[in-house]
Amino acid sequence: MQPIHNNTMSRDAGTPIGWRAVGATLSRPQPAWPRRATACRTVAGFTLTEILIVIGLIVLVIALAVPAFNVMTGGRSVDAAMNTLSAVLGRARMEAIGLQEPRGLLFYRDPATQRIAARLVRPGGNGLANGGIALELVEDRDPILLPVGVGLQMVDYAQMSGTGAAAQARDDRYIGFNKSLGVTNARPFDLAVGGVILFDQGGRLLNSRYGFRVSRPKPTPPGQPPNTTKEWTEMGRFLYFNNLGAPPSKENVEVTFGAGPLSRDALRSNFGFVLYDQEPFRNQFGTATDPYGDEDSQMKGGGAISSAESKEESWLDANGLPVLINRYNGTLIRGE
Repeated sequence: MQPIHNNTMSRDAGTPIGWRAVGATLSRPQPAWPRRATACRTVAGFTLTEILIVIGLIVLVIALAVPAFNVMTGGRSVDAAMNTLSAVLGRARMEAIGLQEPRGLLFYRDPATQRIAARLVRPGGNGLANGGIALELVEDRDPILLPVGVGLQMVDYAQMSGTGAAAQARDDRYIGFNKSLGVTNARPFDLAVGGVILFDQGGRLLNSRYGFRVSRPKPTPPGQPPNTTKEWTEMGRFLYFNNLGAPPSKENVEVTFGAGPLSRDALRSNFGFVLYDQEPFRNQFGTATDPYGDEDSQMKGGGAISSAESKEESWLDANGLPVLINRYNGTLIRGE
């Protein structure tokens, strides 16, 4: 052995530290961290039967979840529609107070999308012969569209016959969407029109007879005799968009019930509405001529309420969300 440094002995090997055997080689120090495992990983395989079982389970879960998802989204759509109407009715009411003139919403079925929509309306021109309000559109206002799949009908003041459990409606309790609105029309509208909600200049809910101002005299140049030639109003072009032609000589269209025991009664502006999921209602009551099932037979001259209309209204009682409007402050009140 050849000395290198000192005679200090190693505790482990019994060899002086700093000494080494002749011909020995120094080993490279090992790292402090553990070595990486070298064992090979194995990937588990699946048989065709196992894959088919998993796919079948996924399809089953999706099939069970879709109807529940549709129910949930339908409920949210009805709630969203109520929130939308609360906001726009509030704006209409505030505008009526601010301008000291009645304002309201006219509901209709949008011909492009078939969704329920509304436009802001105001009084226009002279009143109706029956003392009602002739409505005109407020210009430069965009329509309000309800969410897809939401149906709406207006709650109407229905005349009843009998009392107690035997009481029966003699006219519609819910007003749908109709192109023919009474016997005073020279021709049916091109637009399916529903009911109207109106606020007076004090912000109170109006229950008034109403109609539509569809024509007016053309403006008279200064110094010229009064012009007797008629022109369409914005409301007239809105209602008769496909069949304008020459405007009618009678400026206003009065909205009335059809022929029958109540033909003398005009419709009045409404005090509430019912919201519902449109698809099940359409599946049950839709027809080839009335695909959404919400036309009113009485508007076509049927007189007292029909048995088919009675069934529709019973369905709405059971499945719809009725919403009434507070007469004094315009807030919406959910029914049960």
